[in-house]
Amino acid sequence: MVAKRKKNKQLYRKILVSSVALLLVAGLVFSAVFGFADYFFSGGVDRNMPAQEEDYLSSLEGFAATLEESLLETPADDDLKLQLSNIYLEMAMVHGSKGATEELDSYALKAETLLQGVSHESPAYAELLLKQALLAAFYQEDDDQAEDYFQSALDLAEDNGEVHLYYGMFLSLRGRGTEAKNHLEQVLELEPEGSYLAELARLSMEGLGNDAE
Repeated sequence: MVAKRKKNKQLYRKILVSSVALLLVAGLVFSAVFGFADYFFSGGVDRNMPAQEEDYLSSLEGFAATLEESLLETPADDDLKLQLSNIYLEMAMVHGSKGATEELDSYALKAETLLQGVSHESPAYAELLLKQALLAAFYQEDDDQAEDYFQSALDLAEDNGEVHLYYGMFLSLRGRGTEAKNHLEQVLELEPEGSYLAELARLSMEGLGNDAE
């Protein structure tokens, strides 16, 4: 019984890590194309992304080039900085999914540098902090930096269910079940019943087991 419980827990963690990776790359672009629900609930998620990943990366590079040109003309435009930072972080995530750590770190640093001095009042800023947290946690393996980003994102957007969800997953994978449960319960309070965020939170809570006691 103990061995079976351990095996189930290992499977849960494997599915959770793979699911986070799938969600990170291109937001929900891949989930829309390849059926996230089927991948997640069947346990068949794979870190190997299909050929469309390269097409997506090429599109991101084109968007980045356009925004970079616009920013040269209006270097004080915070909205452009936020948009370009978002593109850089997306590119970092795609490279991270491919194991290209040098490119991942390069684009993550570009985004961080660009965000310096940008107003924190925009709701988009909290979303970028979340992406930075996810990059640090799941691709750069820097838990301390990830924790700082998660906390900063929650300070700006404490009612953001997505921030609570990913922070809960982060805590769960690090054996901090009680804290994880608190954030996952927040997702269920904030998000509509049956939404993908609520379903992921519910599934994550089921996998916590004794960790949440």
